[in-house]
Amino acid sequence: MKTYGGYSDIIVVDQNYVLRIPDNMPLDAGAPLLCAGITVYSPMVYYGMNQPGKHLGVAGLGGLGHVAVKIGKAFGLKVTVISTSPKKESEAIDRLGADSFLVSTDPAKFKAAIGTMDYIIDTIAAVHALAPLLSLLNVNGKLVTVGLPERPLELPIFPLVIGRRLIGGSNVGGIKETQEMLDFCSKHNITADIELIRIDELNKAMERLAKSDVSKSMEKHKEHLKIALSILKQNQLYVKRSKCEFRKTKLEYLGHIISATGVSANQRKIQGMQNWPTRRTIKALRGFLGLTGYYRKFMKSYVIISKPLTELLKKNCFDWGEAADTTFEALKMTMTTTHVLALPDFSQIFTVDTDACNV
Repeated sequence: MKTYGGYSDIIVVDQNYVLRIPDNMPLDAGAPLLCAGITVYSPMVYYGMNQPGKHLGVAGLGGLGHVAVKIGKAFGLKVTVISTSPKKESEAIDRLGADSFLVSTDPAKFKAAIGTMDYIIDTIAAVHALAPLLSLLNVNGKLVTVGLPERPLELPIFPLVIGRRLIGGSNVGGIKETQEMLDFCSKHNITADIELIRIDELNKAMERLAKSDVSKSMEKHKEHLKIALSILKQNQLYVKRSKCEFRKTKLEYLGHIISATGVSANQRKIQGMQNWPTRRTIKALRGFLGLTGYYRKFMKSYVIISKPLTELLKKNCFDWGEAADTTFEALKMTMTTTHVLALPDFSQIFTVDTDACNV
């Protein structure tokens, strides 16, 4: 079998099979939409499950379910998450924005919800009964199942005949519809919730996946947050609420973006460097080098690249010429390819090198 390898930067493909990832969509969080996103978007559009004001039930809150909630809200639907786990209520409502949460194992609440939903998208991968879900649908309601259980599900006919309910599946979606889905998600700031795993942790990740240990990070985050806030309280330290952000996958800090993948340069600052006008004065040059120098750790060979410009700052050496112009533009171009710095792994041994003389 031919393969281009997992680390290729560029490959040539037929133009009819290329998808454009919108500029405001991170590649890592957007990539899962090519599977989970189109799997739920396609049937929702095909079956008309996108009419604002209607009531959508999302059965299951896994990879497909959490994307279905976001897309349903973007369509203007009232969204209820249906789950057997009460622990997922906070995630469904507080983090994903669902309107309500229905615990399917609570007889009283489930009975009250019978006949209240216009649509249900069933994302549950385990073998389960369809009759309870069908009972939640109103007359002319639609149930779409995309969870792919390993064994066939029993399909009750009576609820379909009496309630004129419809049950269907997904065609996953072609290139045109997938691009439509990506543009829709970009417009509504929809991305998949992911956890990035280093390649050397792949085996551990597969073990966690087998144990369904992939959704506990938010609980851990809450625990750590409580500890941090309690320490502040004990020491009579206070924070300004407007300056605080919670449940974020990345944070801006002193011109940097800190995320699970590491530390990177703030792209707004990078844009400012790229738009820096060519002012041939010592003051302007000092300002430019000061700004780029702040991000020198993200660039390979910054000292070598910037040397022709730093030489101009020496006494009586300022003579802006063609070499300075070339270096100026090269430095701006280099800023467009800054790296993401991984956070240190303190369980490993560190080797410290120094270029200091006579030390």
